[in-house]
Amino acid sequence: MPSWKFWLIGTAIVLADIAGSVLLMHGGYELTAMLWAVLCALVMMVGVTQDATVAIVGIVIACAAGIVASGDDTPLFGRTARDVSVAEAAGAPANFLHFRDGRVLADKAEAVDIRGGTMRQPTRVLYTLYVAPVVADDWTPDQPVTVFAVTGHPGRDQGRSQWARPWRAGFRLGGLNAGEIREGIGRLARHDGIVAAGNAAIIRWTADPEAEAVAARRRLAMTAFVALLAWALAPLGVMLVSGRMTRARRH
Repeated sequence: MPSWKFWLIGTAIVLADIAGSVLLMHGGYELTAMLWAVLCALVMMVGVTQDATVAIVGIVIACAAGIVASGDDTPLFGRTARDVSVAEAAGAPANFLHFRDGRVLADKAEAVDIRGGTMRQPTRVLYTLYVAPVVADDWTPDQPVTVFAVTGHPGRDQGRSQWARPWRAGFRLGGLNAGEIREGIGRLARHDGIVAAGNAAIIRWTADPEAEAVAARRRLAMTAFVALLAWALAPLGVMLVSGRMTRARRH
């Protein structure tokens, strides 16, 4: 059986992969997040050498946990700003924003396809986001837009129906899908003449951003728990499979 050092090293690598992937993806460093996952895999190969098969299983567990954990665009922590006007939102030093005014220009919403895939389908659409301007009640088309709201994501209510809900809150989006969202904002400028302010805030439109953060922390904790449980059971599974293969060869 592997020693306690074996378990400790593997556990540290799994947790480091999850934490690093989340921080880097939220910061917009998608390529760096991938390199971090590769680095963790290399450390797993070097540090967990007592059983090559278990080490490979550990690499798969660490990479899978990192991918799942980094796919959530919800900030885990941050300040809350309440009673914020739409015009002030861009400069508000907070992740969670509650507006006292504003309306979504739902008829201007732009669809943003998030693409990815496999070797067989490298450019398939994974899901679609919708981005729309949020403006003050007295806004006129010649004024720059300081807030853009985003809806749509796997596991969330899809489509544009969210615009009709009486929400005036959201949380700032980090780097996840930032390039695609900004392309959608650019199309709004070209197609509808919407002018984005230089420091426009991009937020996830939701009823309760703080509750979303609590749910995101729970999802992250569950991801880490499942990954560590899988890592703890990996040697047992390898031993059972190896034992069956050995008995099969003898017969």
